[in-house]
Amino acid sequence: MSEKLLPFSTIIIFTTMRPKLLKRSLRYYAQYNGSVIIADGSVEPYPGTIPANTLYLHLPKMSVAKRINHALNYSKTKYSIFSSDDDFLSFKGLEVGEQFLENNKDYSSVQGCYINFDSKFPNLLYGPMYTHFLNHDNNADIVKHRFKEAFFVNHIYS
Repeated sequence: MSEKLLPFSTIIIFTTMRPKLLKRSLRYYAQYNGSVIIADGSVEPYPGTIPANTLYLHLPKMSVAKRINHALNYSKTKYSIFSSDDDFLSFKGLEVGEQFLENNKDYSSVQGCYINFDSKFPNLLYGPMYTHFLNHDNNADIVKHRFKEAFFVNHIYS
């Protein structure tokens, strides 16, 4: 992974009452050359080890939206990426997204492709999800039209 990724992106992971998934996420994102923030809404704090690149915030009485907003206050990088505890972001994909935003200043967000892996279907190793949003571009000239269209695409992960 490129070292230039470090100053630009913070990954914010939200979780609630899923310590096994959080443990798996922490193990994966410990490899990330940037900052990670965990916004945990669980009743009890996570008992495991927190990697050096990760800030753990125990926020048991906050909604997901408030936890994300709270975590954003700790992000000191140019970009923030939201992820749930059961999703795994491609580090190369993050770099490609950053480069797109750096080269296209009129865009405020970018979103990659979702790939689904499901062990319940052993003959299907992986498959794309949300294909109807591939190459979606919400760039209407009128703000009201962009805002209205935003309700039809899940922007939280972009």
